[in-house]
Amino acid sequence: MLTGMIIVLAARDILFWKWWNIILLKEASLSIVVRTHNSKTLAREYLFNNSAYIYRPLWTYEAEAKDSKITLYFYSTNCELFKQNKVNSKMALGYQSMTWPRYLVWN
Repeated sequence: MLTGMIIVLAARDILFWKWWNIILLKEASLSIVVRTHNSKTLAREYLFNNSAYIYRPLWTYEAEAKDSKITLYFYSTNCELFKQNKVNSKMALGYQSMTWPRYLVWN
């Protein structure tokens, strides 16, 4: 029932050139799946590596609301920019816009 409605809405959005809804269709579907699952069936923690650190999947917000821990881990700290002349340099592009609730870093 729900899947059919999602497909119909996606087709409607294609007709009216609302392409941004189509891009988020997969994420919205996964969010609905997590939202409808019992919290006991979800993992206690989900780990994501820093290879795609800016993008946080939308379903992780639903999992976090059901007490799952969401962690972004850095498998290396070599992505830090070099500091020149002991001047505080700016953060690497994208770090300020990240919304991950937990970070795990080691070197």
